[in-house]
Amino acid sequence: MNIRTTTIRSQHGMASMEFMSIAGVIMVLAFGIVEFGSIIQAQAVVSNVTREGGSLASRDLKNGSDLLNLLEASTWPLNFTCPSDDANCIQSVQDLRFKIYITKVDAGDSGDIEPTCSYQESGNLSGIGITTPLEDDNCGLTQTLWNMLKYDASIETTLLTQLTIVKIYYRHDPLTPLSSLLKTAPYFGNGDVTILNFDSSGLNPIPPELPTYDSFLVSSKAIF
Repeated sequence: MNIRTTTIRSQHGMASMEFMSIAGVIMVLAFGIVEFGSIIQAQAVVSNVTREGGSLASRDLKNGSDLLNLLEASTWPLNFTCPSDDANCIQSVQDLRFKIYITKVDAGDSGDIEPTCSYQESGNLSGIGITTPLEDDNCGLTQTLWNMLKYDASIETTLLTQLTIVKIYYRHDPLTPLSSLLKTAPYFGNGDVTILNFDSSGLNPIPPELPTYDSFLVSSKAIF
């Protein structure tokens, strides 16, 4: 009787261990579907808004603060701008989740052959990986496009007169505890697994400090 009882308890113990192992994998799969699905959605929204913004700006259909406001209002369900029916939404908090840059690169002339850049911005997101247009090489243009905006004294003109660049950054906070679950050793390696790539503190760490990755950085750029 005692042997049988011990055997049953042993089997129950093994079943519990197996269930815990399988449950962990199932949770990772379920959380992964939700997490990466939300990232794909966020990337699609940001990319679409970037392209539409570049198109409008390049055709001078919308400019300045009007265009920035339009782009912010076009980001549902990311909601850069607080919905009118959400009384609990605080715009200053939303502003910390995104950054929009609209850059105009004008061609050079006989006085200065190099193109010139000017930009407008909205949102207050900052951190490693977020750069202003003036920090980007050639204001974000490829060298080929930059050269096409340079004044050519031999033909006394430029190949292009102006280009518009729209660049959007968005901080996507995790919807599930997937990143913490992947650090659970020994099921997922030695506990060093991480899927987050952005430090929302906005501080640039100085070695040997390391950034505290707590969110995803989604970005897109369009040139027109």
